[in-house]
Amino acid sequence: MRDRILSVIALFPEDDPFAADIHYHKKCWDRYISNLDKKKCREHVESVSRKEVEEVFIDHVQRTICQQNEPRTLKTLLDYYDYFLYDLRGEEKEYKTSYVKDLISAEFKEQILFHERYQKNESTLVLNRSGGGSFLESALNSWGLPIEELLHNVARHVNDEAEKIDPMPWPPTFANLSEECSQNIFVKFVGWLKRPEKKEAEVTPEVLAIASLLQSLVTNKRTKFQVLWTNMIYGLTRSRELVDMNKKFGFGISYQDVKNLLAT
Repeated sequence: MRDRILSVIALFPEDDPFAADIHYHKKCWDRYISNLDKKKCREHVESVSRKEVEEVFIDHVQRTICQQNEPRTLKTLLDYYDYFLYDLRGEEKEYKTSYVKDLISAEFKEQILFHERYQKNESTLVLNRSGGGSFLESALNSWGLPIEELLHNVARHVNDEAEKIDPMPWPPTFANLSEECSQNIFVKFVGWLKRPEKKEAEVTPEVLAIASLLQSLVTNKRTKFQVLWTNMIYGLTRSRELVDMNKKFGFGISYQDVKNLLAT
């Protein structure tokens, strides 16, 4: 058998050796295979519902925009939907971008932002409203967002970074209260808010005080400024009312904390 095949290949190097040997017509065979493929395709198309096509499309949006934080245009997403519709159902139908926008809005609600382009005739951008990832990724993913959305995304990341700051030990020692304040994210943020043109954040007593209060507000933990400020107020006035008022507005520690420190 091996010799027969080799001899046929030698005689008909450019043809199908099996077709030449057993005398079947190649075009007929191709037509038969093609008909089988069409039959399978028809069966496959009939088994896929429009709802399943939409689920495949929504999964694509979830992976690209929500998980990978990659902005897409509505026009691009419409092209993907048309592709899925044809590939899974063999259906060619012209939809408008408003159709896929309604699909996305119904599924993701506030998680997705539709940003109208400033340029005329430019397709609407579809973005992940949360701008996930690192600081750099957040800035890139927030491109084109309104300033309120940008600040919201930055606030989420500042909050995450605040949890990494080591809390002041309690009760604090004299060394804890006299040590230099570290250049944590709040000190840098407040310093650059005051002088954003500076390459290094400007650190002044007022910057340290505000940064300390911000850190306490976000983490709900005592900070050095609150301890020093409250002890000074109480040392000068011996007024519990002033101590409680400072505590109420987030400027200081509680009266009980002051009494415990004096007792140590």
